[in-house]
Amino acid sequence: MMEQMEKQKIEVAKEEKIASAEKSKAEEASTIAAGIKAECDKALAEVIPIYEAALSAVKQLSGSDVTEMKSMSNPSDTVRVVAKTLCLFFDVKPDKKRG
Repeated sequence: MMEQMEKQKIEVAKEEKIASAEKSKAEEASTIAAGIKAECDKALAEVIPIYEAALSAVKQLSGSDVTEMKSMSNPSDTVRVVAKTLCLFFDVKPDKKRG
């Protein structure tokens, strides 16, 4: 009986050592993940105001604004950028249709 208990103690000690090593790996991974999350949160905090401003600007556009852009035969680069951005925003292929 004592011999069996000693074997069990040795086995438990091995398992504890393995568990401790796994715990260390998990803690290291958790620390890395927390760092990545902090970087993402910082980047998101910078981008959200820009996104919200762009969304607000898009919401202010009217149908007549889009019609005016369509009617331009030779739009400026700024208008082209705005049109491409709207196409991306609304998931529309940015092809110019000729009359």
